[in-house]
Amino acid sequence: MTGLLSMFLRRRGAVLLAVLALHSAAAGAGGILVLGDSISAAFGIDPAQGWVALMASRIKPQCPDVEVHNASVSGETTAGGLRRLPALLQQWQP
Repeated sequence: MTGLLSMFLRRRGAVLLAVLALHSAAAGAGGILVLGDSISAAFGIDPAQGWVALMASRIKPQCPDVEVHNASVSGETTAGGLRRLPALLQQWQP
């Protein structure tokens, strides 16, 4: 049961992030930075078919100036993402 709950929460989290990203894009943000694990990194599938690339392709027609940067790493943890965040924010300035 915990596996199902975990998968449910991950999917809901991905949807929430996508909604927040779209809201930021519509508000005129310069870019979107995605940090995540293997799901966001599109591990094991064509990167163009991952959710980040699909989200970027949906954003582009309405917000052509918004760039989506995928800094996801397979096996990433919240602590690891938090450690990398300052450098990524400086690099991409989303």
